[in-house]
Amino acid sequence: MLVLIGRFMWALGKLWLRLTNPKEYIFSTMGYRVWSAYCYGDYETASKLAVEYLNMAPDFPKSWFCDVAKYDGHQILGLVQLHQQNTSLAIEHLLLSSATPKEVTVGHPSFRFILAYELVKAGEQKVVIKFLTDLRNQKIGKDFPEKYKHSQYKKLLDLHKKDRRALLAAWIKTIQEGNLPDDPRWRIKAA
Repeated sequence: MLVLIGRFMWALGKLWLRLTNPKEYIFSTMGYRVWSAYCYGDYETASKLAVEYLNMAPDFPKSWFCDVAKYDGHQILGLVQLHQQNTSLAIEHLLLSSATPKEVTVGHPSFRFILAYELVKAGEQKVVIKFLTDLRNQKIGKDFPEKYKHSQYKKLLDLHKKDRRALLAAWIKTIQEGNLPDDPRWRIKAA
């Protein structure tokens, strides 16, 4: 019952956003369209949508999707470049994506590592290890609103930092051993 109430409230919030701020609603759903275009093999559309997504991000600096847009936009652009056999630009986009997320949850199931996966397969283990190290060393939570810093949320944030760093350290070790991480976020491929 609580799950149904939660889903209803989420849907009501999305409807409210769609009616009151259509541009922000479009921005909040753009990630789905970008990844869908990529997964269906429409690389030209995926690239155009990723650029649009990146260009929209500065308009919504307080939105959680702002950092997601920067991360996903660079991930998609890197994947498209890799598809076009341009490994150096793909690497550049991978490293740009590691510099963007602040509040983005690395441990979240929707946080994808497909570009890192493809680059490891292409023999670029050192670059991917640098990418994961950069993510591991980020200071998350510094941009959180002050009201969250002195509450129960801070304990959860501190716990997440430890879990995230441990997860990334395990992935780095796995790649150094010559393997790929056994996590579904690394294996999602285009159709």
